[in-house]
Amino acid sequence: MGGDRPARRRGAGADGDGPDPVGRRGARQELPIGSIRRRRHHPHPQHHHRQRGVQDDGLRHGLLLRGDRAGHARAGAAHLAGAGGAGADRGGRARRGGGGAVILVVNTGSSSIKVAIFDDALQQRLSGAADGIGAAAGGLKVGEVTREAQFANHVAALQAVLEQLEAQGFPVSRLRATAHRVVHGGARLTEPVRIDDAVVAEIARCNPLAPLHNPHNLAAINALRDLAPDLAHFASFDTAFHATNPPVATTYAVPPAITERGIRRYGFHGISYASLTRALPGIAGGTLPRRVLAFHLGNGASLCAIRDGRSVATTMGYSPLSGLTMGTRTGDIDGNAVLRMAEEDGIDAAARLLNHESGLTGLSGVGPDMRTLLGDSSPEAAFAVDHFCYWARRHAGSMIAAMEGVDALAFTGGIGENATTVRARIMEGLEWTGLVPDANAAGAARLHAPGSSVGAWVVPAAEERMIAADAAALLDADA
Repeated sequence: MGGDRPARRRGAGADGDGPDPVGRRGARQELPIGSIRRRRHHPHPQHHHRQRGVQDDGLRHGLLLRGDRAGHARAGAAHLAGAGGAGADRGGRARRGGGGAVILVVNTGSSSIKVAIFDDALQQRLSGAADGIGAAAGGLKVGEVTREAQFANHVAALQAVLEQLEAQGFPVSRLRATAHRVVHGGARLTEPVRIDDAVVAEIARCNPLAPLHNPHNLAAINALRDLAPDLAHFASFDTAFHATNPPVATTYAVPPAITERGIRRYGFHGISYASLTRALPGIAGGTLPRRVLAFHLGNGASLCAIRDGRSVATTMGYSPLSGLTMGTRTGDIDGNAVLRMAEEDGIDAAARLLNHESGLTGLSGVGPDMRTLLGDSSPEAAFAVDHFCYWARRHAGSMIAAMEGVDALAFTGGIGENATTVRARIMEGLEWTGLVPDANAAGAARLHAPGSSVGAWVVPAAEERMIAADAAALLDADA
């Protein structure tokens, strides 16, 4: 989940970058579950008088809005099944011309903001990012414009991104909607939603579950709501796809009082898996296989058992720490081992070790990049790769059991799409399923040989487009 590192401690600010940026509107509120379902759009929205922080006022006054609140162009219905391709101009170049309304997708991480512009056919028109937020040195890249920059906080970075989008032909006045990736929706936010004050409060309620991410997700949401209060704003949740997991899969074997405090399995990478589920039939040239074992392999890595298009099990749990060996995270580890480390080294040191100094980095002593490890001749690097592949295969067996069989494998994410050696080693350990890998499939979308009873495919990640599609579907439902 790019940027999906788990919490170092309960309620901590993101990477220690200062106070919670949503404290002014982040108070906990108990909401009826029905109040946070999909909201119908009202032609004359009621705007609540919300106190703005200094940072939000700076964003509003720092931009030339050029009539942004005078009305927004509305594109026709975006038919998701017919919106072709994964998007044009994927290199980030703006296709100028045409004044149609667009959707701005915002993905706010612990130290970065990534954005993408999609038109009403869900074609990507422009992309950009600001990184190094809160650090001594950062960078801004929007389209072909790249420069060094320093950002004190996420709102300052968002302002810089919006200014550059405007300079390249996409001012706020062209937006049909904003659509945000939110890491954690908890047990209540289990589908894409139109954002209102109740949704903001519920996201804030989930801050302890994702303290490195949800507060920053909210900072961008609040800033854009203040900047363009008449605009439709939407959220898609990384945990939502796994809401279909049965209770036996999500419940830890602890007393109910502990479960009621939110200690349960949630799962992550859900937007990636939803995108994969939508894209796989077109890549495979047919309908979605009934039982799909999906591999999201990157710096963060997980597996998902997808039966009849719905998640029934996944390897990540309460946080993104559990499951597979990852770039800097341990994956599964015995709780008593964690308690011992916390007792001997302190909670903060143990959390740092588990989340940021382990996984491929800890095993190899080299780092988290799979490309570097595959090219390294040291036994430590080789063992780290072995460990990654072994635990992917071992967890695959668990996911296959949860689905009661498997009809297809699908690989996505940076490693899943590009590391042919890693894919091959994982598939070689799964030939007992009836899979026959194609030895000549390097670089191809289809990874299985003719006659294989189990298919295997590469599915390019398209999370931003999935978020835009979620927003477009809700806009169409409100039309």
